[in-house]
Amino acid sequence: KFSIESELLLSIASFVWSYFIPLCCLLGILTNLLNVIIFSRDNLKNSIYKYLLAYSVADLLYMLISFAYFFGKYGFVANYYSIYSYGMRIFELYIFLGLATQLAVFMLLLIVLISLKRLIMVANYTTIKVHFKSSLFACLSFTLFLNYVFTFGRRIALIDRKRIKNLSRLHHNN
Repeated sequence: KFSIESELLLSIASFVWSYFIPLCCLLGILTNLLNVIIFSRDNLKNSIYKYLLAYSVADLLYMLISFAYFFGKYGFVANYYSIYSYGMRIFELYIFLGLATQLAVFMLLLIVLISLKRLIMVANYTTIKVHFKSSLFACLSFTLFLNYVFTFGRRIALIDRKRIKNLSRLHHNN
């Protein structure tokens, strides 16, 4: 049984998922595009700006994936067939849950690197050098490792559970 309060909460949640989150993603896309343009200028070649550029690109990709997911699943173009289609499930499983998770972990590690770089600059540690390419490679490697350990197995288990459910339904129908 649905009460008036639960129907109100469902309508608020539907509004947020359908309009508010895609709007936030669009604003994030625009601001990250501006950041990419600004941080890729020739006069901003310091390594801190390279980290900020890498963060802006990763966040731009994250916002693009999120916008496509929320708009396709909850937006006004979504219908029953598009939400439960095979393509949407593959996009949700591998792109939204897989790649977006990797991008989120990568951005978190970049924030840690930016903070360390700022600490080194403020504390004036001249003996410590942080190289952009090697630290970026380390962030990417660690991100892929964490994604493999913590999410890849879950996605495979999710696929296997769905496959088993579909096979059991087919078996019961025959």
